[in-house]
Amino acid sequence: MPVSELNLQVNISVGGVPFKQDKHLMFIFWGIILPVIGSFGLIGNMLNIIVLFRREMKSTTVYFLRTLVLTDTGIIVGCILGLSSISITQLHPDNPAMNYYTHVIYPHMYTPINFIVMALQFTNVWVTVAVTIERYIAICHPFSADFVRNKRNTFILIGCICVIAIAYNIPRCFATKVTECDNRTECVTSCVGNRSECRSGAMPNVTECDNITDCITPCDDNKRYCLSLVTTDLGRTEGYEQYYSVYAYMVVIYIVPLVILIILNILLIIELMRMRKRRSATFPSPNENSETNMSIVLILIVVVFILCQTPGLVAQFWFLDQDMLTKWLCVSNTLFALNSSVNFLIYTTVGRKFRKVLFTIFRLHAKRKRNRGARNGATELATLTKMPAYAPEDEPDETRQLNA
Repeated sequence: MPVSELNLQVNISVGGVPFKQDKHLMFIFWGIILPVIGSFGLIGNMLNIIVLFRREMKSTTVYFLRTLVLTDTGIIVGCILGLSSISITQLHPDNPAMNYYTHVIYPHMYTPINFIVMALQFTNVWVTVAVTIERYIAICHPFSADFVRNKRNTFILIGCICVIAIAYNIPRCFATKVTECDNRTECVTSCVGNRSECRSGAMPNVTECDNITDCITPCDDNKRYCLSLVTTDLGRTEGYEQYYSVYAYMVVIYIVPLVILIILNILLIIELMRMRKRRSATFPSPNENSETNMSIVLILIVVVFILCQTPGLVAQFWFLDQDMLTKWLCVSNTLFALNSSVNFLIYTTVGRKFRKVLFTIFRLHAKRKRNRGARNGATELATLTKMPAYAPEDEPDETRQLNA
């Protein structure tokens, strides 16, 4: 995610220092690449939901994976609404519709989208950690697994993560507010629209939103209602701006989860290699094969997670110059959406049970479609065979002449 927040504003800053934005680069990554990735991701996640919520897909690991697919779907939608939409509108600031979206609709959208996406990210990260711990216990400590891995404990853990995610991100709801732009009557250009420079300071990462068109039609004195996000007293405090938005976010979302995932992933891989050597001399049971396959799926999910999240961690540091930071944020946000979009490929490529259930669903759907077509054809045939023949008195004149 961008720096300390889901920075969806026109101008973004790092620790209060604005960086140089490249609207065309943002449009390429957030306006083109991200929506394409997100669209495929939404289709894949819909198929994930259909399969993972089937009755035969029941295990503690699957309960975690269900939570992941729901949070992944929400993250993709939030990124498209927050990043893609604003990157597209920024390329055409003189377009009345896009200008209205940027400076009237979007300020109202920013805070709820920011809160929801950040809460979903928190949940997604720590559910990934939880399912990795669950797999570690199942593979490395199988005798303790039955006590720890049960439906009740899994639901309690998922519920606690969701509650903590909401509580942790509540301050974001009170760090910004929507207000009218200042100096709206200051005309800078003519025949394009009366413009003003609007001071704002969202989250506290926004410095100035420029080129705001205030008139509804060119060369018209009618003013457009212009809104901007401003930082509240809470958002301007050092505790929020530095310790909560930067340091706590860096530790809670990146450093601690990534360290745990890397360590557990290494231990899982080592144990799976040992199990493979032992099984070469014996015949593994179907349950052992299933547990191993599920662990391999999870390892791949975690590897992709680490690769996609690490650039976001680098973006938290301020040693990057302005141009590099802009490029880095474009890439890290796109990878953030990619991480929520690729699990379907992992499931279908490696997950044997997932693939089996998915193919079964497709076969049943195709079979029902064929049966429906066969029933419709049989009904039409029965209707034709039951149609009454012409009575002698109802025969057409031409037929009577031929019979005569």
